[in-house]
Amino acid sequence: MKFTIFFATLLLLTVYLSGCSIRHPLVHLIENDLTIMEEKGRSFLANETISYLFHTPECSIINTWKKCGEVNWEGFDIKKGEQIYASDIAQVLDIEDIDDQDYDSLLTFLKQRNIDSIRKVIEESYPSIEIESGLDGLRFSPVTGYTFTADDEYYNVQKVTDHWYTYTRDRN
Repeated sequence: MKFTIFFATLLLLTVYLSGCSIRHPLVHLIENDLTIMEEKGRSFLANETISYLFHTPECSIINTWKKCGEVNWEGFDIKKGEQIYASDIAQVLDIEDIDDQDYDSLLTFLKQRNIDSIRKVIEESYPSIEIESGLDGLRFSPVTGYTFTADDEYYNVQKVTDHWYTYTRDRN
């Protein structure tokens, strides 16, 4: 126990004294594929049919539709005020009027980069998206002069480029 505390303290002291910072786990996506990431961010913002896509081995969500495990897709019909169900993703895409290629392209994008989700941020006055894996995320806005600051939900916000920020999210 004492050795573990000593080692952790030594490691933190070494990092501090060397001027190194601990890298955000998703920053490599921007550093390695900035052009592709910005193209995907802009095209996702322009897409009028998909606002949220989440995919893990356990669950998938597209817009307001959710499927976890072997059950059917479950959504909500606002006009009828009731739960609705779809047997497969093709039916969900048809109901949502989502192009198969748009869905496949986004899903491939997430899987290739080990990302859990991509969503449009509609609470902001500037258009932006969030790309997340667990509690770690990237925020993108094509607007020059866009700023993103830490608050009760977003911690460790760091500007990476004029259009990209990293953050850690508090899900509570």
